[in-house]
Amino acid sequence: MVKRKKATEEALRLSEAQLQAALHRADANYAQLERTKSQLRAIIDASQEALLFLSPGGRPLKVNTRFTDFFGLDDTTVLSQSPDQLMALLKGLFEDDVSLDRWLAWSTREQEHIFRERQVQVGPVRREFDLSSLPVMNVDQTYIGRVYVWHDITHEREVDRMKSEFVSMVSHELRTPLTSIKGYVDLILTDETVGELTELQREFLGITQHNTRRLMSITNDLLDLSHIESGKIELHCTPLDISLLIRELLPSFQPGWDARRQTFTLHLPEEVLMVLAEAHRVTQILDNLLSNAHKYTPDEGHIDLLIETVGPVARVAITDSGIGLSTDEQAQLLAWRSPARWWRCRAGRSRCRVSLVTVLPFASPSLLLTGSLMRSSSVLSPCLLSYSRLLRP
Repeated sequence: MVKRKKATEEALRLSEAQLQAALHRADANYAQLERTKSQLRAIIDASQEALLFLSPGGRPLKVNTRFTDFFGLDDTTVLSQSPDQLMALLKGLFEDDVSLDRWLAWSTREQEHIFRERQVQVGPVRREFDLSSLPVMNVDQTYIGRVYVWHDITHEREVDRMKSEFVSMVSHELRTPLTSIKGYVDLILTDETVGELTELQREFLGITQHNTRRLMSITNDLLDLSHIESGKIELHCTPLDISLLIRELLPSFQPGWDARRQTFTLHLPEEVLMVLAEAHRVTQILDNLLSNAHKYTPDEGHIDLLIETVGPVARVAITDSGIGLSTDEQAQLLAWRSPARWWRCRAGRSRCRVSLVTVLPFASPSLLLTGSLMRSSSVLSPCLLSYSRLLRP
């Protein structure tokens, strides 16, 4: 009996020692977990971007210090809100509250794509943000919510506006002497009263005339760029024959196609197709699209241009056998609100650079192009398809 009691006491002491050891390990693990949690919190709070994490149901789960600093909201207040209350709380802070409402609702239904948009804060301080939204997956690839990141680009935008003003000023200053030089060169070449010119003089003046026109074109492009960035560009739309305009544009590309043995096919409607647009702007856009098609189509590849009508709209589709763009790259290409003006896509080992100037909307009561009227449809192989829709008169 005594031996059995001693054995029981020994077993209890052993169990107690094992329990104490397990408790010590649990305490150590908990302390380590708290340190890791504190470190992660410190890293998140050290971020210069405001972060908001929403559950799949749209309920706020986490914000960082920068979020509370930017928007003047206490984290306890934010995290206690229902999805509807959170939307109401944030919508009053931004200029485009309808867009923000749509973005926050994506946490409940969009589990794959990354979105990006420009947002302007109106209170308590005016700021400009590049807002990004990314889905968050668990280790087992289970969707656990969506994180929203507000990157403050107020300073960058101010510097950008200063740059645009400088470019505009320089362009105006350059255009005045260039106009004078061009006028006098044209006069010397065409006015017989200035005297007889030798062949060598005429050749030199011809080179001067060509390069003066080239400088004028570059100066005008710089001026257009500053106007586009400031939203001040104006269009002077008139009825024009889109088929004739395209026919006049194509000969400049033929030598390049021939040199690379690229084939080009033009599909035009039988009837004369008149559209309401500005010829110079349409030429610029189509020139950029055709140049990209030529540049990124391999040797012996093919390029097609199709004009068709869809109701009151004329649609120009340019197709090529180049590397193409993925769905995400297409979205970034046409995300004209993005602060990035130059963007390089990667498909395998190939690269292509596209200027977003070609797809920026021209702000005018008589619309020529808007972001919604220009689309890109592509598969990584084999084609890139771009649409320019011109309003018919």
